[in-house]
Amino acid sequence: MEIEVFELMMQVYQPPPSDMLGNFKLPIFAAAMVMVMGYQFVKQKSPFETGEDVKSCSPDDLQQLLEHLSEDSRSKLLDALGSDNSSKERVAEGAVSPASILTSFWRKKLGQEGSTGIPIVKAADLGVISRSAKKFEGKGGHDPWFGPTAFTVFGERWTLDDFLGAGAFGQSYLATHEPTGHRYVMKFLSRDNDRELKFLKQAPFQVFQHPNVITYVGLATHIGRGCESWNPARHIVVMEAIPNGELFDLITAEGAVLTDGTMRRLVHGIINGMAELCKYGVTHRDLKPDNLLIDENGQVVIIDLGCANLVQWLHEDDEGEEVGSPVRIAELKSQGSKFMREQTAAVGTDLYHAPEYGKKMYDSEKADVFTVGILVFLLRQPIPPFHSYFGGLKVITDEGAPAKWWSHKEFQAFAGDEGLKDLINCLWALTPEKRPTFQQLQAAMAGDEDILELYPKLRWLKGPLSGPLEYVREIRARRPNLSLKCTGVVEALALYNRGFESADAAFHAANQSGSGKLSATELTASLSNRNGVITAESVADLMNRYMSKDCQEMTLEQYRVMAKAWEFGGRPIVHDVGKMNSRHFAWSRRQNGSTLEQEIAEFTSQVSKAFTSAGYAVESVSNAVDAKNYENSSAFTVNMGSQLCRLRVSTFTLEEKLIVQSRRLWGSSVEELLMLQQMNNDLVEIWGSRVSPPSSLA
Repeated sequence: MEIEVFELMMQVYQPPPSDMLGNFKLPIFAAAMVMVMGYQFVKQKSPFETGEDVKSCSPDDLQQLLEHLSEDSRSKLLDALGSDNSSKERVAEGAVSPASILTSFWRKKLGQEGSTGIPIVKAADLGVISRSAKKFEGKGGHDPWFGPTAFTVFGERWTLDDFLGAGAFGQSYLATHEPTGHRYVMKFLSRDNDRELKFLKQAPFQVFQHPNVITYVGLATHIGRGCESWNPARHIVVMEAIPNGELFDLITAEGAVLTDGTMRRLVHGIINGMAELCKYGVTHRDLKPDNLLIDENGQVVIIDLGCANLVQWLHEDDEGEEVGSPVRIAELKSQGSKFMREQTAAVGTDLYHAPEYGKKMYDSEKADVFTVGILVFLLRQPIPPFHSYFGGLKVITDEGAPAKWWSHKEFQAFAGDEGLKDLINCLWALTPEKRPTFQQLQAAMAGDEDILELYPKLRWLKGPLSGPLEYVREIRARRPNLSLKCTGVVEALALYNRGFESADAAFHAANQSGSGKLSATELTASLSNRNGVITAESVADLMNRYMSKDCQEMTLEQYRVMAKAWEFGGRPIVHDVGKMNSRHFAWSRRQNGSTLEQEIAEFTSQVSKAFTSAGYAVESVSNAVDAKNYENSSAFTVNMGSQLCRLRVSTFTLEEKLIVQSRRLWGSSVEELLMLQQMNNDLVEIWGSRVSPPSSLA
């Protein structure tokens, strides 16, 4: 049985002996990763060939695979994924993320298997390979500490790819874990006793596994000891990369007022993330649109826990003694205890503070609830509600803001929307005890009538959400360069269509309503049988490319065009898998009397022209580390739009062949496939059919 790897093969791990899962051969490792990511085993079929249905992998599938591995390989794979049954089930469900696998590997190298804390890497576990003397370009008035850098963590190669920004005590960079090609953010901290570092060492690691909370991988501490290459940084915080910028950008972008359905999607994400933090006794202390990002699934992700702290739980036991233990949070909360935090420092941002901020003791959850009310306000009207011009916080009563305050001409976006104003007023109650908790807000979202009777002003939360297509269109109207995760969708679409004799038959099978118009929800239901981790939003984003703006559902003709465009799932490109998650394309030299140096120069020029003629921006790079060890190498970046997709493309010669090496720096894999397919087509016309890349690149 062959393995249809499709998009996953772009990301497949090609490990040298030092890498985390050892020297697996490609087919076995790819099979394991197919299961990890929720893909399927299928037989190779031509488009629309009828065949047996395929199923998502189960724990039994994983066990069958393990039986074919050597004892050593089986042990290494289970060490990385967790050998207990629940881990196998999480693997089968596609719930094991690349970040969690990397965290498990770091724990194993540190001898901390089974630990519930964040793994902490030491300076001796890092090694600098190369570092460019030229720094990245500055942003926001900050000068970067570093430029392009290649380094190792536990022998695995990483690169710093771009400078993201800086704060008072740290700088953030986009980094690539080259064995897998996954992108992370590395935040370099300059203070020895950093507040964020202290918090992350103490916080329960489970809280960072929630989809609405930033995922941390680990820490590297005291990295300057014995190595001046990292100065002035003292520590590194490694976390997942979120590609779509801040909620602030979405709020302030020009466009129509957000609909209630789309606002609810965003507000629900904030509430769910905060409820998860609160469940583990974490207070954020600096909620604001700048600290909320939009991920590749269109979900809100809470970031920047630099001001966060573990709360102190105050509870009197039977003997009247106070007990404060994060371990007892759930027990104490169930007994109606308050959790409160002593104010130790002026942290956070003034315009987002609750009225009680600054008191020696206050209920930190209720203070964050008040701030969520401000965020809801901003989603409808991007004006700071408690600016001194509008009277500041002194206008607030236990009923929220008075009707006279709401009548400001600047707040006309709320006119007639009494349900939304009721919600905001409920969250803005002056007395903290009169505000709901995040758990109660979640219950209101689910329509819990007991909670809605207690807090009737929360009814807006249980209203309808915008559909996937409506949501995608609405946020794209404000942020055209939004990168939604289409990875897996085009592959699942190709697999789904192959189970039918024609695209028409596939369309009608998915169209369960029988209306002759296919909704994103219907197609998602059909494709999720092939890949359980894709989302309705990513399916809607793909469908939207083939639909006119006034269409709410896809016609048969539009489906035919989409099915034809992705009938091969991108396989002509993804067959070429090389080291460091790069894709390699190879051509033979032409017999025209040119020297190798002359031909690679012309070849490089044609590669650049292929991208520019397709409308992409091409910029030469002189300090790239990607291909500098190859002969006659050149490098440049290729951009689709300003942020939609960026590739790092290198050309070089190896074994008398002309090589193009491409690596996606950010953006959607769908855009990447389109960009590379256009380049491929142009080069084939000039140099003829591609040949197999040199074996040393495999």
